[in-house]
Amino acid sequence: MDNKVKVAIAGVTSAVAFMMVPTATLAAEASLDAAVYSAYDWRGQVLNDEAVLQPSIDVSSDNGLTVNVWGNFDLTDSVGDSEEFSEVDITVSYDLDLGENALGAQIGLIEYLFPKEGGVADADTREIFVGLSETVGEFDLSLTAYLDIDEVDGAYINAAVEHALSVGEEIGLVAGASVAFATSDYNEYYFGVDDDGLNDVTFSLSGGVDLTDTLSIGGEVNYVLLPNSDIEDAAQATYGEDSYFWGGVSASLAL
Repeated sequence: MDNKVKVAIAGVTSAVAFMMVPTATLAAEASLDAAVYSAYDWRGQVLNDEAVLQPSIDVSSDNGLTVNVWGNFDLTDSVGDSEEFSEVDITVSYDLDLGENALGAQIGLIEYLFPKEGGVADADTREIFVGLSETVGEFDLSLTAYLDIDEVDGAYINAAVEHALSVGEEIGLVAGASVAFATSDYNEYYFGVDDDGLNDVTFSLSGGVDLTDTLSIGGEVNYVLLPNSDIEDAAQATYGEDSYFWGGVSASLAL
């Protein structure tokens, strides 16, 4: 599909997604975010090993509906031409009300669009997902299952834990870790490995400071490793990297 056509589809889909949200919802809460990272790593795949810009806009309602539009903008010519969006994701999610003492639950749909010729993927695709979350003591736990219902037709399941560190009233610092399992269809599509198994393990440290009531800045560093030797070898051959450090800085503005 032509680049301009894909960009147009991304724009139209975004507009339709926002039009589906009632006017009262749009007025509820919105934020604009922008981050500059040393690389674009996604689920153990180093899709760009040089600097990227990742802006997003998030609109949420009091009834649990959220629409997010996110993009990856390549700042160098490491992957095709520079100064182009290689990916635009549109996510519509809904927080389920399961009762005051129940687990947190969320369902949603992600539309992955790849407008850049020779970019991170050749075909657009989409996933549905279900997530559960709970706070146990000082730890925030989550389990999210993603099912691709288009090109991949496989599942990716991620379990994560986060812990807020006490470093002062002004700074929020969070340490996290996650481990993911993927089905054979998923691993075959992204790594060429026709086998179920552990996909990626990530360790993270992130922090942020509120500059005003509406503006905050933050930073993060991540280390990703691939515990499955076949996937590790495939990642090295396909993406040029396996275990990997990446990080960056971000800013968030409440609208």
